[in-house]
Amino acid sequence: MKIKFITFLLLGVLAACQDLDTLSGITTDKKNVITTGSDLVSTLQSGYIFWWKGNHSEFPAVALGVAGDAYGLGRNFFGATQLGMEPRTAFQNSVGAATELRQLVEVPWYNNLTAVTTANDVLSAMDNNISIDQNGAQDQSVRAAAHLLRGLSWGYLGLIYNESALVNEKEDLNNPIPLVPYSDMTQAAVTELEQAIELATAVGDDFVHSYFNGLRLDKSQFVELCHAYAARFFITNAKELYQKIKLCSGRLFSSTRVKVYLMILRLSQMEVTGKATISTYLQKRVKGLFGQG
Repeated sequence: MKIKFITFLLLGVLAACQDLDTLSGITTDKKNVITTGSDLVSTLQSGYIFWWKGNHSEFPAVALGVAGDAYGLGRNFFGATQLGMEPRTAFQNSVGAATELRQLVEVPWYNNLTAVTTANDVLSAMDNNISIDQNGAQDQSVRAAAHLLRGLSWGYLGLIYNESALVNEKEDLNNPIPLVPYSDMTQAAVTELEQAIELATAVGDDFVHSYFNGLRLDKSQFVELCHAYAARFFITNAKELYQKIKLCSGRLFSSTRVKVYLMILRLSQMEVTGKATISTYLQKRVKGLFGQG
C-alpha cells in the first residue's frame, strides 16, 4: 500500500492558530530554576522530554499516523477519525472544536515552546557563569545539547504550523513577540543544528550527549543526528517544492542512511529517481550524511 504523507496538515490547516497563547510555555523565572551546574543537566533533560512528548506521543502522532495511512484505528481516538477521512475535510481550527482536535494543535505548540524555553534558560544561565567544568568539555556538551533542543523544537514548529514564535535567550519577553512564517522557523532550526555540530566537533572525543530518548551519543553519532534532522526539516518543509526535490546520484542508493531519506521522500509523495539534481542544501550541508566522493 502506498503510504501517503499528510501534506494537508503541513500546508496550513493548522494555520490560523491565533487562539493559541503565544507566550505560554516561553516565560519562566530561570533564576529560580538554574542555580548550579547540575541544574543545567536536569533542565535540559526536562526540555527533551517536553519535546519528545509534544511530537511523538498520542497527540499528535496517532492522528497523523492514521491520516498518513501508516496504520488504521477502528475508533475515534486522539482525533484520528477526522484527520483520516477521505476525501479530506477542513480542519476545525477553533476554540470551540472538540477537545481531541484542540489537543492536536495545542500539545505540539506548548510542548515545543516549553522545550525552547528550557534551552534558552540553559544558554542564558551559562552566559551568566553557571558552569559544570568552567567552559570545559562538559559545558560545551551542554551547550551543544541546548542548541540541538532548540533546533528540534523550532524545526517541528515549522513543520506543523504556518507561523510560530521564534524566541532565543536574548529576547526581551516584555516586548510583543511576533509570529514568523514556517520558512523562517526552518532556517533558524537548521542554524541551531549547525551550531550544535560546531560545538560538538570542537569538543571531540570528550563529547557526550545523553538526552535524546535515553540514548548515549558520542560526537560522530550526535553530528549524524543533527544532519538527519536538518535534512528532514528541509525536505519536508519545502512545501511548495515537493515535486521538485529529487535525489541525484544512483550510487548513493547503497547507503543505509540514504535509504532513510528515500523513505522520507516517499512519505512526502516526491518522485524518487536516480537522475535528478539534489537540493542545494543537501548538496552543501549534508555531505557527511551521504559520504564523500
